[in-house]
Amino acid sequence: APLAAAFYEHPGQQLTTIGITGTKGKSTTTDLTAQLLAAAGRTVGMISTVDFQIGTRRWPNDTRQSTPEAPEVQALLREMVVSGCDTAVIESTSHALSPRWGRLVGCAFAVAVMLNIGHEHLDFHGTFEQYRADKAQLFALLAERNGPTWAIVNADDPHHGTFLAAAPSQTMRLRYALHAPADVQGQIVHSGPASSHMRVHSPWGEIEVTVPLPGRFNASNVLAALTVALTQGVPLERAAAAVAHVRAPRGRMVSINAGQPFTVIVDYAHNPDSFEQIFTMLRPQVTGRMIAVFGSAGERDVSKRTIQGEIAGRMCDLLVLTDEDPRGEDREAIIAQIATGAERAGKRPGSG
Repeated sequence: APLAAAFYEHPGQQLTTIGITGTKGKSTTTDLTAQLLAAAGRTVGMISTVDFQIGTRRWPNDTRQSTPEAPEVQALLREMVVSGCDTAVIESTSHALSPRWGRLVGCAFAVAVMLNIGHEHLDFHGTFEQYRADKAQLFALLAERNGPTWAIVNADDPHHGTFLAAAPSQTMRLRYALHAPADVQGQIVHSGPASSHMRVHSPWGEIEVTVPLPGRFNASNVLAALTVALTQGVPLERAAAAVAHVRAPRGRMVSINAGQPFTVIVDYAHNPDSFEQIFTMLRPQVTGRMIAVFGSAGERDVSKRTIQGEIAGRMCDLLVLTDEDPRGEDREAIIAQIATGAERAGKRPGSG
């Protein structure tokens, strides 16, 4: 990574580079942050699981990596500089941040954002503690930056202190939250099936914002993106107005309407915490049966498969277990592991 950064003449130092990490919500918050900054007049580049973006040009990320290898990351950052971008928003995964890979060394992050930490990727990291430590590397990388830096954490997550502690002493620190005391405090005053209204108290003032996305988790994602925008000099009123027009990235709580007499929602939920959040939100809105169609990726955290099967089995009426890129694993074995959890919740093959 340091060689790649040097080869491309350290483009991260020429951009306001923003890194966003967490177990869930990274892609959405990365996209939301890019949208808010672009609406405020910034020329933005983005690297996420879903898409790449350089200014007004946007194309799908088909690399099968949320965070590409270091040469690709630095090449994209250099292209952003050449294209006139002033800001880069990077989805920062635990694999990329781990010292075993270090793909994001040399990005010269000006802002680091921590969303949440849950059960994920223990096949790679070994323990939860190592997973958390590898995630926190994003905040340690703020030391590369020449100039002011910001460490932004979700105070609703009990592990947020670990991330603040990893940041350099001179870094400015901000906490945001929906429930815990925080510098940027969000309070949901009304929540519906497709949107919510949130009152925000911050060092920059107070305002009410409309979040045009479903669920408390999306309100939290918006609050994180709004906090980043405020640290970058975007006026509170302008940022709040932009929030009302944000859209979810592809595959994140997207409703599919082809004239069918039932609701279809596509979401990327792929870990136990996300399953709990999604199904808990949707269950009260379903008057008939709730059917979940999902699988689990191969060569990834094996232990979560039965947990997800059990959560889905407990909260849904019918499960359809299918492939999700088995890679080199036996697809039938993956499905059998998920089914074990579903059976613990009372489901039986052929009956739901």
